Amino acid sequence: MTNTNDQQPAIKWEIAGYGPNRIFPVKAVKETAKTLWIERTDYRGRLSTYQCRKNNDFHDTWEAAYNELLRRANENVERQKRELNRAQSALGEIVKMKPPASDSP
Repeated sequence: MTNTNDQQPAIKWEIAGYGPNRIFPVKAVKETAKTLWIERTDYRGRLSTYQCRKNNDFHDTWEAAYNELLRRANENVERQKRELNRAQSALGEIVKMKPPASDSP
């Protein structure tokens, strides 16, 4: 999708932020294989065009953005489970430790 001046900006869905509202519509005014130009209001309230790297944060549909967000959350849960298992294993090893037979080295 490369927009010319007579085309309306395409709507893309961006994954950003925290909390319950993590998927936002953005206006994509131009797109290449690696870059996306989006229009958004800057901190002063002015409409500006920003150049962004195309990555897994921009999607053609809300559902695609939702599925990517869900994939990331599931991946994070699995990673945290592995980390918890490692920590519990280390704790178990420490709990099983016994003092040496004598107090001297």
